[in-house]
Amino acid sequence: MAEKLAAKKVFAFCALAACVLVLAWVLAGAVGGDFLWIRAHSPAVPTLLALLALLLAGAAAWNVRLHRRIGLLEAHGRKSAEEFRDRERSLRHDMLHDPVTGLPNRFLFLDRLDRIIKRSHRVSDYAYTLLLLDLDGFRMINESLGHSVGDEVLSQTGERIVECCREVDAVARLGGDEFAVLLEDDLARDGAVEVVERILASVARPFYIDGNEIYVSVSIGVVFGGTHYEFREQVFRDAETAMNRSKEKGRGAYQIFQERMHVQAVNTMRTVTDMRRAMERNEFFLQYQPILRLRTAELVGFEALIRWRHPERGLVPPGQFIPLAESTGLIVPIGDWVLEEASRQAVRVQEAVSCAGCGACYVAVNISVPQLSGRDLAQTIGRLLATHGLRPQSLKLEITETLLMRNAYSVIPMLEQLRALGTRLAIDDFGTGYSSLSYLHYLPVDTLKIDKSFVDDVATDSRIVQTILGLAESMGMSVVAEGVETQAQAETLDGLGCGYVQGFLFGRPMDLEAALELIRRTRGTVCAEGEALSA
Repeated sequence: MAEKLAAKKVFAFCALAACVLVLAWVLAGAVGGDFLWIRAHSPAVPTLLALLALLLAGAAAWNVRLHRRIGLLEAHGRKSAEEFRDRERSLRHDMLHDPVTGLPNRFLFLDRLDRIIKRSHRVSDYAYTLLLLDLDGFRMINESLGHSVGDEVLSQTGERIVECCREVDAVARLGGDEFAVLLEDDLARDGAVEVVERILASVARPFYIDGNEIYVSVSIGVVFGGTHYEFREQVFRDAETAMNRSKEKGRGAYQIFQERMHVQAVNTMRTVTDMRRAMERNEFFLQYQPILRLRTAELVGFEALIRWRHPERGLVPPGQFIPLAESTGLIVPIGDWVLEEASRQAVRVQEAVSCAGCGACYVAVNISVPQLSGRDLAQTIGRLLATHGLRPQSLKLEITETLLMRNAYSVIPMLEQLRALGTRLAIDDFGTGYSSLSYLHYLPVDTLKIDKSFVDDVATDSRIVQTILGLAESMGMSVVAEGVETQAQAETLDGLGCGYVQGFLFGRPMDLEAALELIRRTRGTVCAEGEALSA
């Protein structure tokens, strides 16, 4: 466009110059005495002059129009440039800000954190603090009230967080229900906890959206920055660790990062990795703890307990790897292995009982809720019974109460299928899930196993155990007391009418060969079949 305008200007200038030259030539001829030409062409001279005048006038008018056109184009160009800059600014803003809350997004926040980390290495004693926030149970809002209400909750949450901070502090939505706050200067050291407590209190206030009163809480991980951090990934890693620890404490809590948390996180990751390899390397094995009839000390069964012999760490306590297996989903393949191995070894238990001329002795196996939620558990149990030639009563399946209560209604159909196969069902650690009483009537279970925490104090306070025993009796269930370790506990349980016990006082977990030897030694004191199957 600019080149065309320049060419038109040059053309107009050349035309005007040509007209001026012609007029000058004519006048020069007249002044110079060339009257012969004028006399010969006298009629045409005025016409020629008139034409020249018209040409000059037209050129002048065209030049005026040209300059006007150029002015309009320049004004339009300036307007287009301004619109382009506005559009560019809008696009840049959209790229760096969250569309729901209007807060800076992850990209912009990380850029600022990068600059803060670099500054902390240039300026001595420069402080900053990162707060990582995650809404508790936010998914339930989206699932129950819809994503539009969820977005409004996020927007108002962002506003409340901003109100709790200074204008110089950076507040961002990182994605999903996760927010971040970056504090600098003196506040980073001295006022960070105060800011955290203000945020917790502010977010805890109810939200009123579309006629709904909504309550949410936030878990916060706090990291005090310093020169020991070289990269933003390190800061976020520790903030994530602290936030996860705060969630373990419960909803609406915060946790300040400590170095030991990182060590624990690394160890946890290694344990999970080693667990995956343990399945391939056959590092898991089973031990069996006896279950006895309390009054007569008759053996009625064993509980199969998984153990892990690590090639470097030795025996890993179940409390260190079972919760990790549950949280990572590894509990399903591990549980399937336990079920398969216990069924295979239960054949030898059944043979030993038969050779001893005794009645029956079952093997109890712990089943996880994910296994119960699967569609093929009943088919798997049926296949194992048929493959190994086991009687259904030879297996008793135990489900931990706290896990069962979270999924009570969803697993009842599977429990009924298992009961239809003839297998026995027990609720393990009974009493820890206080809400179980409302479901117990609907669960097709045969046995309640009293949690060890109640047995520990039974000699001094037996009210809870007595209540459980009365409940079980009224519903026709047997009771096994777990973790019996002292004679005083055993005598108290006997006086309360507890039928069966399990614990160190009567036998520690042992390998299969030791369990088979125990059966042979107690040839005359293994329960009769009916008694064993009712335990």
